[in-house]
Amino acid sequence: MRFRGFFRSGPGRGLLGQGFTLFSVMGVQLLQVPTYLNVLTAEEYGSFLVLIAIPSALTLADFGLLSALSTRLTRLIAAGEVREAVQLFRMGVFIVGSLVVFILVTVIIFIGLTSLQFAPFDQVQTKFIVIQYTCYSLLFIVSSALEAAMRASNAYADAWIRLAALRILDFAAGVTFLYLTRSVALAVSGMLVCRLTGVFFLYRTTRRRAPWTSFLPLRPTSSGMRGMLQPTIGSAALPLGNAVLNQGVVLAVHASLGANAVALYSTTRTMVSTVRQLSNVVSNGIMPHMTQQYALGLERQADRFLRRVVLASSVVFCAASIALLLGGQWIISVWTLGAIAPSHAFLALMILQVLLDSLWVLIAVKLLSQNCHFEYSVFYASVALITVLVLYFSSPFSIETFPVVTSLQSLALLVFVSIQSRKSRSYDV
Repeated sequence: MRFRGFFRSGPGRGLLGQGFTLFSVMGVQLLQVPTYLNVLTAEEYGSFLVLIAIPSALTLADFGLLSALSTRLTRLIAAGEVREAVQLFRMGVFIVGSLVVFILVTVIIFIGLTSLQFAPFDQVQTKFIVIQYTCYSLLFIVSSALEAAMRASNAYADAWIRLAALRILDFAAGVTFLYLTRSVALAVSGMLVCRLTGVFFLYRTTRRRAPWTSFLPLRPTSSGMRGMLQPTIGSAALPLGNAVLNQGVVLAVHASLGANAVALYSTTRTMVSTVRQLSNVVSNGIMPHMTQQYALGLERQADRFLRRVVLASSVVFCAASIALLLGGQWIISVWTLGAIAPSHAFLALMILQVLLDSLWVLIAVKLLSQNCHFEYSVFYASVALITVLVLYFSSPFSIETFPVVTSLQSLALLVFVSIQSRKSRSYDV
């Protein structure tokens, strides 16, 4: 009964929703490699990953506003300040919508005026893939705005489950088109159509679960955005740092070691990121609850709850890391049909880096739930950029060099976030 009661509580529902999110993310990642490699060669698959690296980064086009907005809306609704929440939501949607339209038009004009081509794809295929994946990434921003409204209305578990289901359907549509047409460009078309349909239904759900949301024309005012500058910059720096690492390291590997090394690095990173995904499940699952606790002035209860979560999660993360270290090579061999085989040293270094990442992500929940993550986020983005530049211009001849450098960066982040969490205060209250 106590176990069932936990999963009816705020943190419990959050963990369930994030658990389904993990299932969808890991399921798609695990299935994508063998399904794509069954149609494409390792070089073609690596080239496709490089081609969509920059369009994928356009999910950052809100510049962190939606993440900061989500936390602020949750605090306002928890405190009963619905009128201010409506004003803030309308202002945020107006700004983000304008950015999405501007970026889309800019990308289309750029593609039309250049002779962009990336082997082994011809020029038409290259442009078609880039434009479609740009639209796909920008639709992610639209769905994030709707999720922010549902999170503030305590319907975050429902939003996460629907977004996870949409992710699975996106993948299914892409794979279906890939196998029917043998074309990567048409596979992206299938994903785009599915995502567009899903966002429409998510909008209808948001209107029902968060009836206070308003998309009416905005009256020019900045009062609703007061106090949002530093949280917004901090929220922008976090995904920026992630994109720089995830996509920048891929580009650095390609520049130093070629497309086959990209396939090796990306596949191994996908497998070991199971631990990081577990950390994301826990941190995202408890964050709305902690945001509400801090908004109600229950700081001690929130801090005590977070300490227990970090301790219990650390045990799970270490056990998962040991399991991956022992069976990771066999898993990758079976998973990729023998096409990719990382060395034991490379696998161990990748696991170490992900374990360090998982720990600082959990500790940072305290900062994120209070919108006081400006310093650590900027530090993260800066260190990530320096790391990628060092890897890119040093042109390592060994694939093992990449996780060594990123592990040092993760260790620095763990120390820095631990220090920041001890002296945190909120900027938006």
